[in-house]
Amino acid sequence: MNRTEIEKKVESNVNGLVTHIQAYSSKCQTEEAAKHALVLPFLQFVLGWDIFNPLEVIPEFTADAGIKRGEKVDYAVMKKGKIAFIIECKMPGAKLESAHASQLYRYFGTLLPCRIAILTDGVRYLFYTDTENPNVLDSTPFFSVDFTKPETIMIEELSQFTRETFDVDDVTRTATQLMHAENVKAYLVRQLDSPSDEFVKLLINASDANAKFSPKNAEIMRSIVKKALENVVQSRVHQVLKTAQIAGAQNGTISENGQAAGGKEIVTTVEEWEGFYTVRTLLHDIVHPERVQFKDTVSYFNVLLDGSPRQQICRFYFNNPRKFLGLFSEKGEVKKEVGGIADLYLHKRDFAAAVLMYDKKPSYPM
Repeated sequence: MNRTEIEKKVESNVNGLVTHIQAYSSKCQTEEAAKHALVLPFLQFVLGWDIFNPLEVIPEFTADAGIKRGEKVDYAVMKKGKIAFIIECKMPGAKLESAHASQLYRYFGTLLPCRIAILTDGVRYLFYTDTENPNVLDSTPFFSVDFTKPETIMIEELSQFTRETFDVDDVTRTATQLMHAENVKAYLVRQLDSPSDEFVKLLINASDANAKFSPKNAEIMRSIVKKALENVVQSRVHQVLKTAQIAGAQNGTISENGQAAGGKEIVTTVEEWEGFYTVRTLLHDIVHPERVQFKDTVSYFNVLLDGSPRQQICRFYFNNPRKFLGLFSEKGEVKKEVGGIADLYLHKRDFAAAVLMYDKKPSYPM
């Protein structure tokens, strides 16, 4: 498979594992339970490593440090006889960033030339390397995966850890880039909240040859910069939403932003857009995405097969503080309360069953 095909496979398997983790993570009360029920499925079904091959996935790998004997890391994943990465597991809900990170720090230094280490509770995965000092684990992870927030998972980066694609040089190069990007993002967030004199001076001097930053006009210039940055962000968000609406119209989705009977305005919200594209993604291996369409109303948001009101896949009731998801079967509609978009991943089978109810032989994407 090429890289694109691998990423699609990883994305599909991530969606499946989300449901598995949400069903069983609360039942795992020990580290051993988390390893068997959560971590091993992640290694095999998402990343494609052979967990039954003791030469590829080695449990309880010896990582003695100095005079301290009997130190073992939970898993060492091997490729071509060398350690690809190590995994230290904790029970679900553990504070991974605390003392457990120092434990991994100890193991990392003894297992050279290993350069990748993962700390996990089976639900969250923190990926570490040595971008700051060679052979010394960084104090912060360069990448993380949280299966309680599947919409945030970076599939392209996660795909680099599959059995087929893993290359330590590629991963460490990506790690450096991600660390730099995170530093830039953190800096920009700070400047959006409270622009520094240095930042304000840079923008003012670069954007207007006639304007000069000085201690006397610092607060005025800071206010100008802050307002300009906020306008840029708002403009970008509006542009993204507008693009999504145009794309939806081109793909056969129906947006009814406008006036409904009685003069009430119909507005398709960001959360409804996110929900719609989430359902499309969950059904990509069942039906062609363009067949999954929508029609918005004042009271609810309809997700439809082929745009037909008679072929309802689900409904979003997201306009009130308590949010509900309408699921359809031959018995009609059943409403279930949801906490947010992430809960949609729990209902992939319900969405698929609704599609198959209307179309016994759906058209699969090629």
